[in-house]
Amino acid sequence: MGRPTKYDRNQLILVQGWARDGLSNEQIAQNLSIAPATLYQWQRRYPEFAEALARGKDVVDTEVENALLKRALGYDYDDQVATPSGHVVTVQRHMPGDVRAQTLWLTSRRRDRWANRQEIEHSTPPGRPMEVSLSRLSDEELEQLEHIAERLAVAGVDQDREG
Repeated sequence: MGRPTKYDRNQLILVQGWARDGLSNEQIAQNLSIAPATLYQWQRRYPEFAEALARGKDVVDTEVENALLKRALGYDYDDQVATPSGHVVTVQRHMPGDVRAQTLWLTSRRRDRWANRQEIEHSTPPGRPMEVSLSRLSDEELEQLEHIAERLAVAGVDQDREG
């Protein structure tokens, strides 16, 4: 029979709080005095444990999403400023939208239109293989290409196949 488990349902509120505070699974495991592998095992074995972790992470993820959106769009805020006469007055200021936050938001949420990728289409007339000039490659690049071709041959890849 194996060692008794350290799992304790009374720790669920702590686990949820640690997840909400942004601790990683590894840090939570360390706080529980268990190995990270044990934490992942508990997630699979005890649904209430997995739910506590998820609930805690959902809270902080939502807060981060809201903060990122606020920073992406820009916002107004009140600032306390001292006048030359020594009086403190409240002044409304504007923080403009941040392009990096906008880019992160769009590349994460609208990948179909904002992903950082390039699609290049190569085509030749039907039945005609693509011709590639190797004349501009350096000796080192040609050696690398030869090495790749040798590895493909060893792996049984047909270099002359069409399509």
